[in-house]
Amino acid sequence: MPAKILRRLATIAAVCTAAAASAAPITYNFSASDFQLANGAGAAPVSSVSGSFTVEGFTLQSIDFTLGSHTYATADLLFGPTGLGVALGGAPHLLFLNFGTEDFGLVFDPATLAFNQFAYTTTGTAGAWSTRTGSVTVASVPAPASALLIGLGLLASAAARRRRA
Repeated sequence: MPAKILRRLATIAAVCTAAAASAAPITYNFSASDFQLANGAGAAPVSSVSGSFTVEGFTLQSIDFTLGSHTYATADLLFGPTGLGVALGGAPHLLFLNFGTEDFGLVFDPATLAFNQFAYTTTGTAGAWSTRTGSVTVASVPAPASALLIGLGLLASAAARRRRA
């Protein structure tokens, strides 16, 4: 096979596998505690929360989280970039809580997994409880097969260069 064709195939394989790897679903676990009433003192109705969610790019694929009596579904939520990283929260406003409802917002940096804030409201209340005490971890990352495909693409590229030389 001519070296030119091998180079093209290697380039196509590397681009395709890199695109597939970057779009692979990632599952995050989160937890938060030590909530304070945002506008004063008051005991939080829920003292700690934890859950998990899966995203692919900026598309929320699944959520496992219950706040109070409300179990969230992907249709209830938005996930997207903010000036502080990314946010997961209630629709229709990603960073603004709907007071008097079961609503929440989680903000973190996906590159460093630095936890920024978790805040929530509950049905029938006019306040919001928030905390900066929490964590976000990666529960699962793209399959090792993606790295293998990228490696194969790079090997094919190297082989094509070697044949050319």
